[in-house]
Amino acid sequence: MDNKKLYIIIGVACVIIAVLGAVSFGAITAYTSYNDTNIKLDVPKGTEFQINPTNASLNYISTNPKLNISVASIDPNNSYANETYSKFKGDILNKLSKKKMNNSDHNYNGTVYNMSNINNNNTVYSIVLFGDSSYSIIVLSSENLNTVIKMGETFELMKPYIIKLPEVSNQKKFS
Repeated sequence: MDNKKLYIIIGVACVIIAVLGAVSFGAITAYTSYNDTNIKLDVPKGTEFQINPTNASLNYISTNPKLNISVASIDPNNSYANETYSKFKGDILNKLSKKKMNNSDHNYNGTVYNMSNINNNNTVYSIVLFGDSSYSIIVLSSENLNTVIKMGETFELMKPYIIKLPEVSNQKKFS
């Protein structure tokens, strides 16, 4: 066997080893499309969600892999929907400002937040999306940075999950 064939065999073996290593360490994950009446996005293959609707949000929870999606939309028919949405959005962005990752830490157009808790050694990355026209706030979370980025790049809100806010009257009643 001449040296050229030997180098080709060694090169192919190195590529195979690199790909297998990347797969085993989670660098390459196969994704599949997940969609229902409310959301559409790409998630790791094999993801199964438990869906938990509450008065405050619609939550999608997966334990293997660990993913969380929360969707909430303020009823646009509410007289103070715009004011409430703007306040929620501002409060969320203000609270998350310290958790914002440097853009060089990831390859994503939007903002990724490192929500890791040093006390319990739990790493969680989140992307918060705002749907200004539907008054929607969506939080995507994963322990894997590449997964949360893929979710953020492919997320579509198909139908807002409306939370009801009580109407408040500004008029005083006189007896």
